[in-house]
Amino acid sequence: MVGLSSGKKHLRQNEELIERYGLLTRYTPIHYHPLLASCEDGKDHNLVSATFGSNYLPVQLNAIIYGILTYLIKYYQDEKLGNDKEKVGIYQSFKERLYHDFQKVFWCEKTGWEGFRNYSILKGEEGPILYGDLAAEIWPLFVGLATKKQALITKENLKKYYAGDYGLAVTSLILRKRSDIFKKLGDGWQFQWEYPNCWPPLMYIAVEGLGYFREALIYQKNWVNFVEKEFFTSGKFFEKYVYSKNMVSEPGYYGKMKGFGWTVGVYLRFLNNLVKENFLD
Repeated sequence: MVGLSSGKKHLRQNEELIERYGLLTRYTPIHYHPLLASCEDGKDHNLVSATFGSNYLPVQLNAIIYGILTYLIKYYQDEKLGNDKEKVGIYQSFKERLYHDFQKVFWCEKTGWEGFRNYSILKGEEGPILYGDLAAEIWPLFVGLATKKQALITKENLKKYYAGDYGLAVTSLILRKRSDIFKKLGDGWQFQWEYPNCWPPLMYIAVEGLGYFREALIYQKNWVNFVEKEFFTSGKFFEKYVYSKNMVSEPGYYGKMKGFGWTVGVYLRFLNNLVKENFLD
């Protein structure tokens, strides 16, 4: 994002991109390799990052920045913590501008693709990336960027395109098959942030973002039951799982790692939620 008026501009932007897309850009690539560029978005790699590298605007990264601004405002509003009205005004203005840019660029109303979509800034290919990326769907809900209408559409998208027997796939096979960017990149690529993998951190973001929808409890219950079944079979908690039966996990660069803290943490959080809501068998 562009720096505050009292600071300096982020080196990975230029005036043309700022004028066109507002505060969403992360250009002038320092990381030329697509895997490194995708790591900035909180994921190792998927088909979008491998195809576009740094030439796209990521929903997830900008939603996280929006969430950070929200917490900064709360911190400086608190008289016992930051207690700085000037900074509250700065971050509030920043947040409002980012919200406007976010809605303008990332919300797609193209028939059959309604929802939050990453955005291509490749010359001649500018526009929403028509692809099913779970992170793009759910992060706006988690940080409070989605309107009620957008939340309802997202809820239906999750049910229609991502939900399986156990969890939510990190990308949608249905949407991927009808996407213009779907292509085989060679056997050397293993996309661990792709269908059919289900990642605990994204499961957490999804159900917390869905909040009051009953589907959130159903997703948690299915996932907890599956993780427990896998644990009793293997004695391990894994980094990632498949989202549905009759699937094989995509190992990715690191393989199927075991003993992952985020899996245990998400499992305990979901279990606690289910107990509170009396939603366990």
